[in-house]
Parts: sequence; structure tokens; C-alpha cells
Amino acid sequence: HRRLAEKESEIMILADKEFPQEKELILNTIRAILVEAIPLEEQLPEELPVKERVRILNEYYNLKYEALESLMAHL
Repeated sequence: HRRLAEKESEIMILADKEFPQEKELILNTIRAILVEAIPLEEQLPEELPVKERVRILNEYYNLKYEALESLMAHL
């Protein structure tokens, strides 16, 4: 979660500086990537082994991070 917050901050700083007129669109895109109606942690079955739970969550949040990196690369 910390990495996602740091990347979000980087994008918003860049948006403020370079694309102030598109800032709201960029913020909406970030929200679409990060906001979850029901966090994945709550959706995983309780009987799932901890190791598998950690693997799934790492993959999931890495995909979100990659999406933020892709957004930043397109700015």
C-alpha cells in the first residue's frame, strides 16, 4: 500500500506541475485503479492458506502498481 501511495503522489505532483488542466481526469483515473468497493482481502476465503493469500495479494497490488506506472509513463 505504501508503494501505491508513493506512486500516486508522484503522479499528482507531475499532474500539478505539467498538466493542471487535466488534473481532475488524472485523479479520476487513479481512483479507478486504486479504489475498491470491497477490498480483495475481505473477498478471499478464510480457509485459504496464508502463503497463498500473500501471493494473491502481492500479485493483485503489483498489477495496480504497474497500472499507475503505465499512467505515469503516458503523461
